[in-house]
Amino acid sequence: MEIKIVCKPLDQVETEVLVLTVFEDELNNTAYFKAIDDKLNGKITQIIESGEVKGKFREFTTLHTDGIGAKRLLIMGLGKRKDFSLDRMRSISANSARYARRINALEVAIHDFSFCHQDAASSAEAITEGLILGLYRFDKYKSKKKDLSKVLDKLKIVTPSEAAVAALEQGSHKGQVLAESANFVRDLVNEPSNFMTPARFAEVAEEVAAAQNLKIKVMEQPEMEELGMGALLAVAKGSDNAPKVVIMEYTGNPGGDTVGIVGKGVTFDTGGYDLKPSSGMLRMYGDMAGAAATLGAIQAIAALKVPMNVVAVMGMVENMVNGHSYKPSDILHSMSGKTIEVLNTDAEGRLVLADCLTYIQQNYKLTALVDIATLTGAAIIALGRTVSA
Repeated sequence: MEIKIVCKPLDQVETEVLVLTVFEDELNNTAYFKAIDDKLNGKITQIIESGEVKGKFREFTTLHTDGIGAKRLLIMGLGKRKDFSLDRMRSISANSARYARRINALEVAIHDFSFCHQDAASSAEAITEGLILGLYRFDKYKSKKKDLSKVLDKLKIVTPSEAAVAALEQGSHKGQVLAESANFVRDLVNEPSNFMTPARFAEVAEEVAAAQNLKIKVMEQPEMEELGMGALLAVAKGSDNAPKVVIMEYTGNPGGDTVGIVGKGVTFDTGGYDLKPSSGMLRMYGDMAGAAATLGAIQAIAALKVPMNVVAVMGMVENMVNGHSYKPSDILHSMSGKTIEVLNTDAEGRLVLADCLTYIQQNYKLTALVDIATLTGAAIIALGRTVSA
């Protein structure tokens, strides 16, 4: 994605789609695009006054234009002013991008939201994140793919203020790194388990380490056995794919505090002998999303050169069923020295995390420690599908 900050009047911006926005309860607040409206002989004012444009959140109206730089105007509703937020800005940007893609536009321009009295860097970050995240598709294994010559790949953020350009550039860069890292994580999670094995995940981590100049170690099964990682190894026993523990280090503040991140990486979860129902097993290639998010996080931290130190540990296993699999009522010996009675083999994530958490605490002096995992379905019952636990 090519992102440019353009400092010129909106009516002079050359683009295929120019996004303008209005509040539902401030439909007359159109001063920032008055020059465009004047050149269009008041056409925008007319459709607002007619009720065609109501300003409701994510409502959109399209105008084909002549006499200004943009070929089309996309007027997006922001909803009520009191409900406006950076998250809504992201959503507007994402919806605008999907509209532009639908008409095969290669470029979209969006105003800088300065009329909303938002911080320039935060606005540019939200706009960029929304656009890149909103365009995400995973079509790697589809027989028919979208024509790449017709892919939206240019974003212009338009500002009337030369003084805002540097902040907008800074914000858009951060937004691009974060959004592309998030899409990288999405790609990892969407890979089927016959491709995204523990070994393949370790290879991807090594590629990230090489690109970002990170220190990396991939721990193999013999070392795990030597360290006494009996909880993680028990989960892996039923699989023909050997477990891996990936350890990565980023040093952005030598001698400073270090934060630890630990990710659950179950590349497929059958539930073990407490077998999941077929409907519950269908998407269990995504049970490594915690490890994927951990890898994406350290990649983004390194790319942004964040002034902190980070250690990431990812425990990669498959929870499968064969004659070697661990069973309900088994007693396991964890790396911490504590024993664990297995009541349900589908509670495998906490076993993987237990040994990884012990490893990172025994080997690094940390000021904070975060673990990331896909959680029990009870989290969805509690919170629904629009937020994460």
